[in-house]
Amino acid sequence: MQIIAFLVLLLVVVALMMIDKETIAPKAKWGIVGVVASLVILGMVYNAISSKQQLHDREKINHFSQGGTLTCKGVLVDATRFGYENGTASFVAKGSAREIRGVIIPLRDCEVASE
Repeated sequence: MQIIAFLVLLLVVVALMMIDKETIAPKAKWGIVGVVASLVILGMVYNAISSKQQLHDREKINHFSQGGTLTCKGVLVDATRFGYENGTASFVAKGSAREIRGVIIPLRDCEVASE
């Protein structure tokens, strides 16, 4: 992704530099390059943060799927009492656990329980 972003930025810079001085002033060219570069950098930072969060979430889901326990706002979440719903990225209490019936816990509120 970073290579593609760099190539797009390079293409924009080359294209802008090829435009005649009477069409776009040199200061405007560099301003456009600055804006595009800023957007590319922001996109790369967002991508890095998102990838890190997805990896962390995948580790929690794997731990839960392998029979591990997660701690979610003081509630112990395990496969016997909760099921994981992929579409909503949350844990939903199973019907057999009457004391927690209807409880829905988002994955982002959970951490791997120290066992």
